[in-house]
Amino acid sequence: MCVAANAQPDACAYGLICGGAACANAPVTGNGCPNFASVSTPLAWNPATANPRGAVTVAFAPRSTNDDTFCSGSLAFTYTVDLYAAPSTTFPAMIDLAQAGTFNYVRSDGQIIDLAMGAVRPASGYVMGLTNSNRNLRLVWTACATGITSLRAGFYANNGNANCATQMR
Repeated sequence: MCVAANAQPDACAYGLICGGAACANAPVTGNGCPNFASVSTPLAWNPATANPRGAVTVAFAPRSTNDDTFCSGSLAFTYTVDLYAAPSTTFPAMIDLAQAGTFNYVRSDGQIIDLAMGAVRPASGYVMGLTNSNRNLRLVWTACATGITSLRAGFYANNGNANCATQMR
């Protein structure tokens, strides 16, 4: 039994999330997402065999408000990612300290953008998103685009589960 209000994964094993009072599989919404057509590794994620184990994405969704000031002259598409760290690890105190490939945005053309290397700026302050002794993270980031009113984005943490979300503007 787990408590969804507690920090994820609460009493659940690696690869599971607490939903209500029961453990359930972490979402893998990247399956069937065209962004991952040529990025198969996160789609093959299996918490039972993952080695090394990466951070688990609990939720990935577009935000209702966008960081429009960041994208002068283009539309902002802002997303929120909730993650928990792999067993026996924590997230770094600042995004600048994250290793290359830790947080990955997968564009609709399959190109992987490393969020930790400053290609896409976190919009809400990485440190403010850390909780549970740096075991849980809420990462908010913004991609800028011109000539479109919807953006499908893929996301995965290194050695973690693949997720996909679409935002309409």
